Amino acid sequence: MSIFNLYRFLNKSRQGYKLFKKKKIHDAIEKLNSAIDLVDGFSDFVKRKFAGDIAINIVYRGSLFYLVREEEKARKDFLKALEIDSNSYNAFNFLGLTYLSENDIENAKSYFEKSLSLKNNSSDVLYNLGKVYNRLKNYPIAVDYLNKVNESDKNSSFAYLQLSISYFHQNQFEKALLYYKKVIDRDSISKSDLMRRFLKYKTEKRFYKEFDIGSLDDVTSKNRFLSNINKLDSLDSILRNINKAAYFMIKEDLNSAITILENNNLLDDKLAINYYLIGCCYDLLGHDTEAYKSWNRAKTLGYEKAKDMINEKRQIDFRQKFIRLIEEHQSLIKFE
Repeated sequence: MSIFNLYRFLNKSRQGYKLFKKKKIHDAIEKLNSAIDLVDGFSDFVKRKFAGDIAINIVYRGSLFYLVREEEKARKDFLKALEIDSNSYNAFNFLGLTYLSENDIENAKSYFEKSLSLKNNSSDVLYNLGKVYNRLKNYPIAVDYLNKVNESDKNSSFAYLQLSISYFHQNQFEKALLYYKKVIDRDSISKSDLMRRFLKYKTEKRFYKEFDIGSLDDVTSKNRFLSNINKLDSLDSILRNINKAAYFMIKEDLNSAITILENNNLLDDKLAINYYLIGCCYDLLGHDTEAYKSWNRAKTLGYEKAKDMINEKRQIDFRQKFIRLIEEHQSLIKFE
């Protein structure tokens, strides 16, 4: 029976991983749940032999919970994974991220340091520690970590952002501007999944106009610079809010999705995708006036799909539309 359960576990794990890579969060969580539930039927020998496989599946599920801002569920999975495999640097790294998202800097720092001790060249962890030390206002140490992030890594544009923040607060304005311009450079954006997704929500022309900074010679330009780097620094939270909203849409909890998306507008009120998704939720609830108002706002901000929704003037198919939305708008998880 244990061997049969192992076969089913490995098969469901593969299916869950494929869904995980496609960022089909709801389906991936369900498939990973069914795989992990089989572990109780394993013999002690099988559990020891396949400890790494069991642990990484639990980490995958936890990372999906993290993406939809279910920090407590995520944390339980990462701790459970560490009980099985105490050398899982991914579990330590994600544990740090759950605490960082709650602004518990000391716990975040502790887990990132444990992760780095297991894999000292991980760009993900180096970047996270750099961000932590920026939050602690220990900018020289932040710079040390951030300079170690591999330039070919997909986190590099965000490492440039954190370096820009570090140098700005040390009054090294030329370096701050240099790294800021690297963040919004077209080549840098092309390497970054998160930045590419950001450009999906802002038309390219408006993006470069909005974020262009010529110099840091006066108070006005410095204030605008600070506003821009804070907006870019909130990108991870913005995208995870979109993930969580999409998760609630699939579960048909549309009012909760609307609340999350409206909170996103407090971080950046010019993100067309928020208004587009809010319009979709109102459409599903049968509130035509609110739906068209939100879609019109999205259209004004350059989101072409909003025009299609306005022209259709009909109730959209729930499952088909929102499954497609999830596939399009999930943010990046990268395991080295």
